[in-house]
Amino acid sequence: MNFPEVSIGREQSMNTFALPDPGISSHHATLRWNSGMLTITDDGSTNGTSVGNIRLTAAKPHPLQPGDRIQLGSSTLVVELPGRA
Repeated sequence: MNFPEVSIGREQSMNTFALPDPGISSHHATLRWNSGMLTITDDGSTNGTSVGNIRLTAAKPHPLQPGDRIQLGSSTLVVELPGRA
């Protein structure tokens, strides 16, 4: 799998993936694929980012696994990776 960073946030012009959720910051978090691992990093968002029951520390990448639930504002994303269960 090879893709660039994917930025997530409320502001469409600032992000790869925009969610119209008032609980999400203009630029909230970034997904990165590095050395065979997908990670998410909270980019200093106002309301924070959680994976499962773990609240992320800003600027610290967190590894993701298939089925992980990412909470951003009132939006939930579920991790799905092709070829992995």
